[in-house]
Amino acid sequence: MSRGFGGSARIVWQDENTVVYEYAPFNLNEPEYRNSEHVYDGRITISKDSMVEPEIHEKLKVMHSGKKKLIIKRLRRDVDFGALLYAGKITIENSCYCWHLVGTEKNIGMMAMKIVFRIYDHYQDEGTLSETVSLYY
Repeated sequence: MSRGFGGSARIVWQDENTVVYEYAPFNLNEPEYRNSEHVYDGRITISKDSMVEPEIHEKLKVMHSGKKKLIIKRLRRDVDFGALLYAGKITIENSCYCWHLVGTEKNIGMMAMKIVFRIYDHYQDEGTLSETVSLYY
Protein backbone atom coordinates (compact mmCIF):
# COMPACT_ATOMS: atom_id res chain seq x y z
CA MET A 1 0.00 0.00 0.00
CA SER A 2 1.31 3.42 -0.96
CA ARG A 3 1.68 6.32 1.46
CA GLY A 4 0.83 8.69 -1.36
CA PHE A 5 3.95 10.78 -1.87
CA GLY A 6 7.07 10.72 -3.98
CA GLY A 7 9.06 12.59 -6.55
CA SER A 8 11.05 12.34 -9.73
CA ALA A 9 14.13 14.03 -11.14
CA ARG A 10 15.92 14.26 -14.46
CA ILE A 11 19.23 15.66 -15.67
CA VAL A 12 18.88 19.02 -17.40
CA TRP A 13 22.56 19.92 -17.76
CA GLN A 14 25.98 18.46 -17.06
CA ASP A 15 29.62 19.04 -17.88
CA GLU A 16 32.87 17.48 -16.65
CA ASN A 17 32.54 19.14 -13.21
CA THR A 18 28.85 19.56 -12.44
CA VAL A 19 25.49 17.87 -12.95
CA VAL A 20 22.15 19.66 -12.55
CA TYR A 21 18.89 17.81 -11.92
CA GLU A 22 15.42 19.30 -11.87
CA TYR A 23 12.90 17.59 -9.64
CA ALA A 24 9.17 17.44 -9.00
CA PRO A 25 7.84 16.21 -5.65
CA PHE A 26 4.21 15.35 -4.99
CA ASN A 27 1.96 14.50 -2.05
CA LEU A 28 -1.40 13.00 -2.96
CA ASN A 29 -2.66 13.39 0.62
CA GLU A 30 -2.69 17.21 0.49
CA PRO A 31 -4.46 18.92 -2.43
CA GLU A 32 -2.09 21.93 -2.62
CA TYR A 33 0.95 19.61 -3.05
CA ARG A 34 -0.44 17.10 -5.56
CA ASN A 35 1.58 18.43 -8.51
CA SER A 36 -0.69 16.64 -10.98
CA GLU A 37 0.89 18.63 -13.85
CA HIS A 38 4.34 17.18 -12.97
CA VAL A 39 5.98 20.60 -12.71
CA TYR A 40 9.76 20.23 -12.40
CA ASP A 41 10.51 23.46 -10.54
CA GLY A 42 13.08 22.29 -7.97
CA ARG A 43 16.80 22.15 -8.75
CA ILE A 44 19.61 19.96 -7.40
CA THR A 45 23.19 20.84 -8.34
CA ILE A 46 25.92 18.30 -7.57
CA SER A 47 29.66 18.73 -8.02
CA LYS A 48 31.00 15.57 -9.66
CA ASP A 49 34.11 15.56 -7.46
CA SER A 50 31.81 14.93 -4.48
CA MET A 51 30.70 11.55 -5.84
CA VAL A 52 32.00 8.84 -3.52
CA GLU A 53 33.51 5.79 -5.21
CA PRO A 54 32.50 2.40 -3.81
CA GLU A 55 34.89 -0.04 -2.22
CA ILE A 56 35.62 -2.76 -4.79
CA HIS A 57 36.47 -6.31 -3.76
CA GLU A 58 37.78 -8.80 -6.33
CA LYS A 59 38.00 -12.50 -5.66
CA LEU A 60 38.90 -15.54 -7.76
CA LYS A 61 36.44 -18.32 -7.13
CA VAL A 62 36.89 -21.90 -8.26
CA MET A 63 33.66 -23.14 -9.82
CA HIS A 64 32.38 -26.73 -9.65
CA SER A 65 33.69 -27.37 -13.16
CA GLY A 66 37.20 -26.45 -12.01
CA LYS A 67 37.28 -23.16 -13.91
CA LYS A 68 38.21 -19.98 -12.10
CA LYS A 69 35.87 -17.02 -12.18
CA LEU A 70 36.59 -13.44 -11.12
CA ILE A 71 33.88 -12.10 -8.83
CA ILE A 72 33.68 -8.35 -8.29
CA LYS A 73 31.64 -6.82 -5.47
CA ARG A 74 30.92 -3.10 -5.15
CA LEU A 75 30.37 -2.13 -1.52
CA ARG A 76 28.74 1.21 -0.79
CA ARG A 77 30.65 3.70 1.33
CA ASP A 78 29.02 6.13 3.73
CA VAL A 79 28.56 9.64 2.38
CA ASP A 80 28.61 12.67 4.70
CA PHE A 81 25.79 14.62 3.07
CA GLY A 82 25.84 17.28 5.78
CA ALA A 83 29.46 18.15 5.01
CA LEU A 84 28.78 18.16 1.25
CA LEU A 85 25.82 20.52 1.72
CA TYR A 86 27.81 22.78 4.03
CA ALA A 87 30.77 22.89 1.60
CA GLY A 88 28.47 23.76 -1.31
CA LYS A 89 29.21 20.55 -3.22
CA ILE A 90 25.45 19.88 -3.22
CA THR A 91 23.02 22.77 -3.55
CA ILE A 92 19.25 22.43 -3.49
CA GLU A 93 16.63 24.92 -4.62
CA ASN A 94 13.33 23.73 -3.20
CA SER A 95 10.26 23.13 -5.32
CA CYS A 96 7.10 25.07 -4.54
CA TYR A 97 5.50 21.65 -3.90
CA CYS A 98 7.74 20.87 -0.87
CA TRP A 99 5.52 19.99 2.07
CA HIS A 100 8.13 18.84 4.59
CA LEU A 101 11.50 20.49 5.24
CA VAL A 102 14.47 18.73 6.85
CA GLY A 103 18.04 19.57 7.83
CA THR A 104 19.56 21.36 10.78
CA GLU A 105 18.04 24.65 9.65
CA LYS A 106 14.86 23.06 8.23
CA ASN A 107 15.52 24.50 4.80
CA ILE A 108 15.76 21.45 2.50
CA GLY A 109 12.82 19.59 1.01
CA MET A 110 12.52 15.99 2.21
CA MET A 111 11.97 14.58 -1.29
CA ALA A 112 14.97 16.52 -2.62
CA MET A 113 17.20 14.84 -0.03
CA LYS A 114 15.72 11.41 -0.79
CA ILE A 115 16.45 11.98 -4.48
CA VAL A 116 20.04 12.98 -3.64
CA PHE A 117 20.41 9.77 -1.59
CA ARG A 118 19.13 7.74 -4.56
CA ILE A 119 21.53 9.49 -6.99
CA TYR A 120 24.55 8.68 -4.79
CA ASP A 121 23.38 5.07 -4.23
CA HIS A 122 22.97 4.54 -7.98
CA TYR A 123 26.42 6.01 -8.61
CA GLN A 124 28.04 3.65 -6.12
CA ASP A 125 26.10 0.63 -7.45
CA GLU A 126 26.49 1.28 -11.19
CA GLY A 127 29.39 3.72 -11.52
CA THR A 128 27.34 6.19 -13.57
CA LEU A 129 24.94 9.03 -12.86
CA SER A 130 21.33 8.10 -13.51
CA GLU A 131 19.52 10.14 -16.16
CA THR A 132 16.24 9.95 -14.23
CA VAL A 133 15.28 9.15 -10.65
CA SER A 134 11.80 8.19 -9.44
CA LEU A 135 10.61 7.61 -5.89
CA TYR A 136 7.16 6.50 -4.77
CA TYR A 137 6.19 5.83 -1.17
